Amino acid sequence: MPNEHWDNLDKRDVPDQEVAERFQTDAEPDWSDPFATAATFLQALADPQHYQVALLNLIHPYTAASWGDFSEAAAGLASIQNWGLGNKPSRAEGRPDVAYAAILRNVDQTFQSQSDQVVMTAAVITLVWSAERQMWLVYSIGDYTGPEDIAPLA
Repeated sequence: MPNEHWDNLDKRDVPDQEVAERFQTDAEPDWSDPFATAATFLQALADPQHYQVALLNLIHPYTAASWGDFSEAAAGLASIQNWGLGNKPSRAEGRPDVAYAAILRNVDQTFQSQSDQVVMTAAVITLVWSAERQMWLVYSIGDYTGPEDIAPLA
């Protein structure tokens, strides 16, 4: 059963209304939170042609050439069945300017983890802090990118 893992986690189900209140607000996202950048990026990937300018504003400038028109990233995300975004991005050890957000598979309902737990990820969003722009930027999506492979941003 694909959701058996999620059923066994120490978690709190989050009502749809609570999720809607978090994301349907007129307030600007808190770009100092890597989750905000990751969530916005994934939402924009749902229609990369329409949101191409937004996507370009959310990526690390050193990786801009590798994204193309974002169709490959969108197809990769679409291939993950019932994907969900982990709500607690982790920071790279020794690199506070690098964070990782987990994309999870087979997430049928919204829930919040009640404790630190090991979960299998379908993909990872690697983010880098931009001091110049005062926000987190997407470096890559897919496989884990080690902090030693990421050039710091000014």
